[in-house]
Amino acid sequence: MPAPKPPLPLEDAKVLANDLLSTLPSASYPGFSRHATSPTVKLISAERLDKNGKEASPEDVQKSKFHGRMVFRMKAEQYMMNEIGSMHGGCVATLVDNLTSVAIYLHIADTEPTTPWAFLGVTSSLSVVYLAAVPLDSWFEVECSVLSIGSRIAVITADFWLLEGPEGGRVKKTAVGTHTKVDNSFANKL
Repeated sequence: MPAPKPPLPLEDAKVLANDLLSTLPSASYPGFSRHATSPTVKLISAERLDKNGKEASPEDVQKSKFHGRMVFRMKAEQYMMNEIGSMHGGCVATLVDNLTSVAIYLHIADTEPTTPWAFLGVTSSLSVVYLAAVPLDSWFEVECSVLSIGSRIAVITADFWLLEGPEGGRVKKTAVGTHTKVDNSFANKL
């Protein structure tokens, strides 16, 4: 059996992430996700980290001995709100689903249908703990960390942080999500 291919170069993973982020909030996106994603969403950082939280060495990346982390920033828009003026819990859960999936791009070798995780997987379980409200027009970050990714199962977390403004620092954590995914690429069907 041949050795697994190394993941895409970091810049290629960022391009794929940004392409998906630009599509999610568009009216032409065919699913529910567009109703929970702000057009202001931006990828702030993408990293591959070793077990000590430092930048992974090229050798570790080649051997897929790293975990990926992406940070996204966006504004809380009117259509994301509930009736009391804070971000709807369903919107938060949908963002956990979408953004943790994007973080998988840090781990894939290419986007061919026969490549593991090429379709970013499907949800097995998703949970969210809500800690504080995200008010209308506030800015927030979502930090997604790939805790584990194997040939069939991935576990990714999402930490939501309220910000001081569009370029401001973190004020407080507002939610914590955990997403378990199953690979649905053709690789697992052959």
